[in-house]
Amino acid sequence: MKFGICLTPHWSGKTSQAEVYDQMISRMVLADELGFYSAWTTEHHFANDPEYLPFGWEGGRFRAYDLAPDPLTLLTYGAARTKNLRLGTGVLLVNYENPMRLAEKAAMLDVMSGGRLELGLGRGAQAPHSDVYGVPAGEQAGQERYREALEIIMLAWSGKRFAYRGKHFNFGELEVVPTPLQRPIVPLYTSTGNIDNFLEAARIGLSHVSTTGAWGPAGIAQYNEKQEKFAAAAREAGRDPDALLYPVHLFMYVAQSDQEAEERAEEHMLNFTAHVEAHYQRQRHGGFLLGSGALTGLDATLDEVKAMNRKASVTNLIGSPKTVTEKLEAFLAQVPSVNYIHGITDAGTPPPAFVAKSMELFATQVAPRFAGFRDTAVSEAA
Repeated sequence: MKFGICLTPHWSGKTSQAEVYDQMISRMVLADELGFYSAWTTEHHFANDPEYLPFGWEGGRFRAYDLAPDPLTLLTYGAARTKNLRLGTGVLLVNYENPMRLAEKAAMLDVMSGGRLELGLGRGAQAPHSDVYGVPAGEQAGQERYREALEIIMLAWSGKRFAYRGKHFNFGELEVVPTPLQRPIVPLYTSTGNIDNFLEAARIGLSHVSTTGAWGPAGIAQYNEKQEKFAAAAREAGRDPDALLYPVHLFMYVAQSDQEAEERAEEHMLNFTAHVEAHYQRQRHGGFLLGSGALTGLDATLDEVKAMNRKASVTNLIGSPKTVTEKLEAFLAQVPSVNYIHGITDAGTPPPAFVAKSMELFATQVAPRFAGFRDTAVSEAA
């Protein structure tokens, strides 16, 4: 079992942008000192619409969901400040950039970090990104571009000269440098809602990451069903799915008492939910989706959202160390394929002192109860 953290660099506008970055790096440094296996961060773009307040929420306006439009830059700085911590993307949006550029930049980070990169990859599908970044519109074109990009990245890291002829990318023979330090390849993960892309990832040797953050009985059943299909596709292609890590993102609010943790979770999960909706605006586009449940239509109320958060809190890392240990044991018994947990440490921007204490309590009183927590974080490199 591996334990990492997932950082969500929200910006409310109440602090400077520099302070947000400083907090993210400080949490990477603390995670390294506490023995966490990894720290991942996200990728999102553009400020929120200042006129949109979701589901009657009056907690304030958010300037931007995420200040990491280029997570590789943030992780490169984090690599310089840490020693053992693996550094990941959850997820890097492949279709918004030329895959050769991504391959080059990711390889640089892997080399400079001593072989500590983990690359979670996704397609990206949110307007107005397609227009801004020149991504072909339409589901089929997006899938085709994503699959070609994955193929190009893997070829680029081979250390061999190659040419490529595809529908979206064409170029003559060349060799990409640098090449990643990790061999045979940097660990690659996919996060996609498209079942064909999901199964294709299994066939070519990628793992998958669940970034929903909020679970529940329905979410667990859905995960297990998808995992069975993933494992079957991998085995049919001659690959061993049991050799892969399967990260799952879960909210982490750990405190000395259940009451303190639950109060923090109630406040900041609502804050996070509003922040997500302010960014994605799902209510404006035909429905509201949260974690393992969905409220369709445009009239999700604040009370309904609070109820969904309370339901989700049952299976997340919320409570005293004793309670979180029990929750995690129960969770892993229901999803036996999961062997890698990312705690979302700062969802909804809880106070920095609380985040640091939550990480410390988890690392010192919860994680050691699960085998392999303090395994070395650095993969063998060629």
